[in-house]
Amino acid sequence: MTMRTRLIAAALSVPVAMLALSACGGGEGSSGSTQEKPPGRATQAAPTKAGVPVNDDRGAGQTPVAKGDTCNPSDFSLEITASPKADDGGQSRLVLAVKNTTDHTCAVSGVPTVELHGPDDAKYGPVYEVPSGPKTSATGKVVRIPAGQSAGVELTYLKDENAGAWMPTEISLALPGAKNEPLKAAWPSADSGITAGAVQRQDAATYPGTFSGTFSPLF
Repeated sequence: MTMRTRLIAAALSVPVAMLALSACGGGEGSSGSTQEKPPGRATQAAPTKAGVPVNDDRGAGQTPVAKGDTCNPSDFSLEITASPKADDGGQSRLVLAVKNTTDHTCAVSGVPTVELHGPDDAKYGPVYEVPSGPKTSATGKVVRIPAGQSAGVELTYLKDENAGAWMPTEISLALPGAKNEPLKAAWPSADSGITAGAVQRQDAATYPGTFSGTFSPLF
């Protein structure tokens, strides 16, 4: 290659190099423009409802239990009272009143475990484990019970008017999550001023007429 040919080739390569540098510079300028956006805008997430379960309104509006409201089962007593609701279709109702026996506020929530105890039934045995009601959610609203006051759980049961029907002698209520002994009270009889009567055993029924609910304030 002659000297003249080399000079011509060198002159032609200068514009090509400049074009290449211009193209690279444009790419860097584009990347730099993204980095110059106000901090946080590129990664800002859409607002969310923190703590609200999706498709789950059980316990909606529920107030958290304060640490000072936590009490032991031994801080309560169980009393049985009549329900103001009238009998309906052979069903009767009682209110299981859980009384706060301390000098400070106690809180309860959820679905308690209710059992009826009585004579040994030939088919089902001496204990009737009462199911929760069909409209009862697993998480009830928190009820704060002032000292000396009560929260009630309604027991709906199917009466049995037949001779020799199963007659409970005792009722027990275990607070949700409690591992201690359940609260107990005698099944109401004429001596207590409330005649509860015999209960029809439906231990294996799909839609039993006997069931319990969640806590409601009685104050």
